[in-house]
Amino acid sequence: MKILVASSSRADYDLLHPIVLELNKVKKIKCEFLITGSHFSKLLSTKLNKNTDNKIVKKYLNILNKKKTNTELIFSNAIKKFSGYLNRNRPDILMVLGDRFEVFSLVICATFKKIPIAHISGGELTEASMDDSIRHSITKLSHFHFVANDIYKKRVIQLGENPNQIFITGGTGIDNIKNLNFYSKNQLEKILCFKFKKYNFILTYLPVTYLNNQTSHKKEINTIISALASFKDCNIFITYPNLDEGSREIIKEIKNFKKNNKNIKVFKTLGKARYLSILKHFDCLIGNSSSGITEAPYLGIPTINIGDRQKGRLKSKSIVDCNPNRMEIIKKVKKILNKKFRHKIQNQKTYYGSGNSSKKIVNIIRRISLKHILNKKFYNIK
Repeated sequence: MKILVASSSRADYDLLHPIVLELNKVKKIKCEFLITGSHFSKLLSTKLNKNTDNKIVKKYLNILNKKKTNTELIFSNAIKKFSGYLNRNRPDILMVLGDRFEVFSLVICATFKKIPIAHISGGELTEASMDDSIRHSITKLSHFHFVANDIYKKRVIQLGENPNQIFITGGTGIDNIKNLNFYSKNQLEKILCFKFKKYNFILTYLPVTYLNNQTSHKKEINTIISALASFKDCNIFITYPNLDEGSREIIKEIKNFKKNNKNIKVFKTLGKARYLSILKHFDCLIGNSSSGITEAPYLGIPTINIGDRQKGRLKSKSIVDCNPNRMEIIKKVKKILNKKFRHKIQNQKTYYGSGNSSKKIVNIIRRISLKHILNKKFYNIK
């Protein structure tokens, strides 16, 4: 069996990587890891080293075009590129994760080429993001579903998918945490050339695709950074956003703030080991990244969840929702820095697995049958 696993961004790369490693252990499975999408963006370049992971067969496909920066133009160009790729490298199963528009274009191509699709992380909600509709669309085009918990399984069933093809496996982000040798504080200081201060914040702010205009993105990122900068003796680490429209405006504002603030460090990408180690040792994660919903709670680190981008996701007690208002952000940060809050979130319930998701997914893949799988029937809830 040949399986093509596709990564379109730094976000899904680290989540798919442990699955690829597990697939490679199965003799009857030939796995290829397709690197595409924003991995090729000069603006967001993750600088993936083609010589690393010698045990993994990687393929590279650039779907971007210098002259085409609008999402719909990238999308149409991607369909053309992916169509040709699948003609040359047809797998028995295409495996994708999440809700990126780049992945959606690949899924559409696979659908027309009658290639079965395995989808990870269906059934989740992000109500203020276009990704929400894309995720549900990918679910409808998929044949096997690997979800984080029972609530998300019920949502996939609501979409008319057969319960027998939906598997609760947790999230692979927790796999990365369980299997990682974390850097110590001293190691991080040497690697990233900084010193820990009284307060240490990490910020990831992504475009909210249903905001009315780009001015809103500019206003919100300015509000967030200025709120954090009001804390004396603090470090603010900021990671770049994704490839969604509005990212350029966000990056521009981040760079402007960095010019006048020596305590701000900006990263296009940190990589799994550095990012998770920072998350473990810093005081909190601020912004609207899904990492604040999934990985941070498992590590027992508080999240200030800004705005509505993650609205609808299941949230642990360590996640504090906050409007993009300067005074409210300051108030909420002070709240999570309080020792009483830290004590409250100890041993909290989390919703995204316990660290063995990759093995669960691969064990299921090993025994599934592809016979008649393309003939999907709508499942009616009785």
